[in-house]
Amino acid sequence: RGGASLNESQQQRVIFEEGLKGYLGDLWPRLLIAALLIVGYLFLKQLLPLTARGRKIHDQIALWIPGVGRLWRERAVSRFLLALSSLTNAGLTAPAALEACKGIADNAVLDERLEIVAQNARRANLPLPEALSQTGLLSNNALRLIKTGERSGASPEMLLRAANEYDQNLQNGLTSVPKIIGVSVFVVCGIATAVVFGLALNLLYSNMFIGVEKYMEMK
Repeated sequence: RGGASLNESQQQRVIFEEGLKGYLGDLWPRLLIAALLIVGYLFLKQLLPLTARGRKIHDQIALWIPGVGRLWRERAVSRFLLALSSLTNAGLTAPAALEACKGIADNAVLDERLEIVAQNARRANLPLPEALSQTGLLSNNALRLIKTGERSGASPEMLLRAANEYDQNLQNGLTSVPKIIGVSVFVVCGIATAVVFGLALNLLYSNMFIGVEKYMEMK
């Protein structure tokens, strides 16, 4: 300061300015990394569905998401069984009905599995219960209903009943899953906020001490 001594207020200001400069200098690279990660995620989210391979990866990730993935499956199975009920009621054979349901799941991974089952049913002329058991998507209760319908000649009705059960499970999930996710996100955000706040204070005070050291060197 040109040889002039600093009063207490000026000393505090110098320490604060040096500490704040150090804090911002340490903070901006971390913010840049976080921004790049967010931009990369948004870019991939838009890019993946543009190709068949990317769409499959995107849809597989959707099925892996806890809670939400189960809702995707419940929705797909409900639509699939409802379509089968209508098609078998119209007189289509099991292989023809399965082939007609191509793409109905609106999920590349599930649609691929259902398409393979349809091809196997066509080659081996499988009955509907046996073909559906190969999907790995239906519960034991749903398969029992479909087998009962096959034996009694009431396949459309039993398929519709199974579809309604999955639809009911979906509606229940749409009510409960958002609540669970909301509570989980609130807890995680609370913990993350406390951690970030603690790290920010620690970083700020560390740089304040650096400011003190620089001020002492100036003297």
